[in-house]
Amino acid sequence: HPLFTSDIDFLVLRYAAPELVLGLGHTFSLDWWTLGVMIYEILSNGQTPFKGSEEEMLAAIPKGQVTFPEEYFNETSKGPYSLAT
Repeated sequence: HPLFTSDIDFLVLRYAAPELVLGLGHTFSLDWWTLGVMIYEILSNGQTPFKGSEEEMLAAIPKGQVTFPEEYFNETSKGPYSLAT
């Protein structure tokens, strides 16, 4: 059974912190994770750090391995980019 059952829930998955995906509960650190995802999207002109199907995203988020492809970040100034990396 899918963890998320609607398109809205799937969009929320893009912002889900690893502890939430793993069912470990959450603290205020979830807010920092979500802010980081939003900053990534702002700096990359709307791209998300985790892509793919629900299953692919559920596997990638707990690993927290985010890449910064140059095609998304080539116009980002060094200051904001260095904050995100």
